[in-house]
Amino acid sequence: NGAFANLALNALLAKSGTSFSGGSFATELVYGVLRNRASLDHFLGQLTNLNRTDVSTLTALRIGAYELLHLETADYAAVNEAVSLVPSGPRRRFANAVLRSLSRRRASLIDP
Repeated sequence: NGAFANLALNALLAKSGTSFSGGSFATELVYGVLRNRASLDHFLGQLTNLNRTDVSTLTALRIGAYELLHLETADYAAVNEAVSLVPSGPRRRFANAVLRSLSRRRASLIDP
């Protein structure tokens, strides 16, 4: 909502009562997605039209893509956790398909 990431993240973590390790992981995800947004969109854009993807689904796709491409998270866990952020229905199935495709095809996608 136009807030600075550090202020918004700190407020959300304080309100959620997240443990230190959970807060550290959330911080890594937020800043990692922000730092790598252009490259994440580049990879995701090879799999789907990002201009036709709603903001909340796109955010979940970026989080999942960051975990798949930059962290040592198991593929099934990264996909499952990111997809769980999307409301059930067609958008969730779409996010699942895109992230599973990224998981399988990442080595063959063109680097930015």
